[in-house]
Amino acid sequence: MNPLFADILKRIQGFSARQISTRERYIFYTLIITLFFFLFFNLILDPGVEKWKELKRKILSQEIKLKKSLQILSKRKQIEEEYAKFISKDPTKPSQENLTSVLTKIETLATAQGVKITNIKPHPLKDMGSYKICKVEISAESKIKELVRFIYELESPPSSLRVEKLRVGMKNQRMKVLSEYLTIGGIIFSEE
Repeated sequence: MNPLFADILKRIQGFSARQISTRERYIFYTLIITLFFFLFFNLILDPGVEKWKELKRKILSQEIKLKKSLQILSKRKQIEEEYAKFISKDPTKPSQENLTSVLTKIETLATAQGVKITNIKPHPLKDMGSYKICKVEISAESKIKELVRFIYELESPPSSLRVEKLRVGMKNQRMKVLSEYLTIGGIIFSEE
């Protein structure tokens, strides 16, 4: 047997054979109990409480989402009615709308707001099934106030037209006339 190992074994046997006092025994038991509670709280209880709190937060979050969803579902009929009203007022209804009427609407709004259209270029319609997407490129001239009113009127409900790109440059600095390039996009609902 290894002499080092034998020496360690003798010391352990000598320690166990030695009588320990009552005070040392109480200190030892107190140390064991303290170590047990420390390990219990840090390894079992604390992680369990944290997991419980996390689950409680998730449940509360899901309950809030569920309540919001139920509120929306309870208003479903009202939302569908408002949507139907919007569609019925929308100038892009299938019976009224095609690319020509979109171009006419743009030209009418531009003339009414004092925007002079110098070039207009429609793109082919993209068929998306129940609706079509139209795009129109416009070159125009106007003052800034007239341009802002034109864009506002163009995008006001119930219109489905939106300015997707806008590039502005100064045409005549003395008269404060701008040259504009706009890309306007819109939706045309298909007949069903």
